[in-house]
Amino acid sequence: MKVLLISVQKNLNILNLKLLHTLLITKGIDSHLLYLTRFSPENRQMLQSLEGFIKELQPNWVGISLTASEFSSARDVTLFIKNKFGNFPVIWGGIYPTSAPKKCAKYADYLCIGEGEKTVIDICEAIKNGKSLKNVKNIAWLEGENLHINPLNPLIEDLNSLPFVPRLAPNAYILFKDKVLPLNRKLYMKHSAFKGAIYRIVSSRGCPYKCTYCVNSIFPKLYSCWRVRWPTPQRIVEEIKAGVSEDLPLNFVSILDDNFFAQKIEFLESFFSLYKQKVNKPLIAVSSPDFITEEKIKMAVDGGLSSLHVGLQTGSEFVCKDIYNRPSSPKNYVKIAQILHKYPIIPYYDIICDNPFETEKDEIETIKMLADLPKPYFFLIFSLTFYEGTPLRERVEKEYPHLLHDDTKKDFLIINQTPLNLLKHLATIVPKSLVLRLLSLHQKKPNSLLTKFILRIAKFTGIFFFQPLIYLWILLKFNKYSISKTIINLPKFLDIRIFHIFGHFYRQQE
Repeated sequence: MKVLLISVQKNLNILNLKLLHTLLITKGIDSHLLYLTRFSPENRQMLQSLEGFIKELQPNWVGISLTASEFSSARDVTLFIKNKFGNFPVIWGGIYPTSAPKKCAKYADYLCIGEGEKTVIDICEAIKNGKSLKNVKNIAWLEGENLHINPLNPLIEDLNSLPFVPRLAPNAYILFKDKVLPLNRKLYMKHSAFKGAIYRIVSSRGCPYKCTYCVNSIFPKLYSCWRVRWPTPQRIVEEIKAGVSEDLPLNFVSILDDNFFAQKIEFLESFFSLYKQKVNKPLIAVSSPDFITEEKIKMAVDGGLSSLHVGLQTGSEFVCKDIYNRPSSPKNYVKIAQILHKYPIIPYYDIICDNPFETEKDEIETIKMLADLPKPYFFLIFSLTFYEGTPLRERVEKEYPHLLHDDTKKDFLIINQTPLNLLKHLATIVPKSLVLRLLSLHQKKPNSLLTKFILRIAKFTGIFFFQPLIYLWILLKFNKYSISKTIINLPKFLDIRIFHIFGHFYRQQE
């Protein structure tokens, strides 16, 4: 039994597909993982190389994992494969086939809905025994205009039973310079952020929040018993230990769980104690603001926490609760930020822009909140995307149907070029007093030529003066204000991706 799993992400960060690949290998199945980071249906040499690779491999089935932003690439790859080969099924999985199954089923032979660990094994067994995939749980397919979705397997309860996911997986390949090549150490470092020196892990399943804009809100509709599940602290540390021991450079460990700090204090105490003993590398984690306490932060910093990614999203109480269905309160964000500021960690805050339900008052509340947060901090400003299957998209369909967009073509990192969006960005990098003056000027004379001129000057001053200063400040704080350590570690942090973090207000939304 041979399986080919394909990632069409533009990087090598995909973890869930790599987990399935590793799981298949542990079950004795000859699985192969192919990264198509730059697929082009017009590139003849690339297509010939891909065709030759698949022809030589002769897989029994092909699986493609995708999110909304990867839909077009997955479609093009699938059409090419089905045009050249007709003797095996192409099966899509991942969050987008789960959230938009009818749209995806138009191109794939079958879809895998929800969690796929048991399904990929069942697919192999069905094909091996000559049985129809239409009897496999979690499988969906289109017959005419009718979408069929089979019952789902129970949720995986014992996450400790899953295999460790390595950074550099065996039997992995990459399409590079129009050739399919084995993914070796050199190519992995070349195509990974910070030269592959980040070990990423997702240890848990689910999120305690049900934010209306987030695809996580889909799963409670699929699984009546949906809840957040965790492995043991010992299991997480052992997997990280295995990952950092690979023959690759390492600067950070990044835990990408949706809400790592949502765990009980006893769990976190055990994890950070073990992490300090057995790994002791700079750690990045993710949390929602409600789960952050000084007790947890103090414990985490002692255990190795270097950066915490926190989703704030808005400074408006109305938007937070009535539009996004988030139980947190923006009134507490500054207090939480002040706790983080006391410790030698770098906060990383998320904000959502371009929300049609927001009023100018709501946006101003966000600007003032961002200006109040103690600097320095990283930030990421998202342009709100209405993803298929989410409650927010359903609401927009009813109230603002003319504002609906194709979520597969929306770039959520490109925000609309409005004065208030500019001020949100400036609030994260320039002194509070200056932001409030600019905001006051905009409120008094929003359409005057003088206001537009001053904001334009502020924009370029922010890009070329304040942003570099903030970044240097972050590096100094990360290195505990040691100039010598900052200089030594500077090459580790210089990566072209860093400019995307600071580049929001000079990228135009088409």
